[in-house]
Amino acid sequence: MGFADHVERWSRSAATLPTSGYASDWGLAVEKFSNWFHAEHAEFSREQWRAAASAWANLLSAAERATGPQGIEWLMSDLRLRTYLLKKMGPRPDMPLLDPATVLERALGAIPLSRAEAAELAPVWRTLPRDKMLVLRTARRLVVLAGRLGAMVEDHPRWAGCEAWREVAPDLP
Repeated sequence: MGFADHVERWSRSAATLPTSGYASDWGLAVEKFSNWFHAEHAEFSREQWRAAASAWANLLSAAERATGPQGIEWLMSDLRLRTYLLKKMGPRPDMPLLDPATVLERALGAIPLSRAEAAELAPVWRTLPRDKMLVLRTARRLVVLAGRLGAMVEDHPRWAGCEAWREVAPDLP
């Protein structure tokens, strides 16, 4: 099954998409779709971009409906692909998938604790229970992704908050 087949498959209405399955199977589908997006995005027409972006959103939505949020793995898959495409192609106001503000807002919005709490826990993270360590690691992963956008979002109102988080991130697990 090639990329065009995946776009067609995941472009169907939500009512016809699968609603069950193992997280590992959904993860594989997300990874394949993302890999094809990486390989073929440069040749897309505007219509293909719209169809692929819609199919990508449908795939992630179906994966989450079928398996739950899996921590933040579906969100991270989305943010990683968007960040990669933004770095390769730059922002495009007419293509929501290439909107750096969306990546910044979603990444910062998903951080599961305050910056002050993270800064307080950072020096002692090795002594914390595993679940707290994972919260700190999640915060770092999200901040790193948002920080990769740099100049694309430096005028965004939340960029200063990202910069503040980036000062704390190196000390997180």
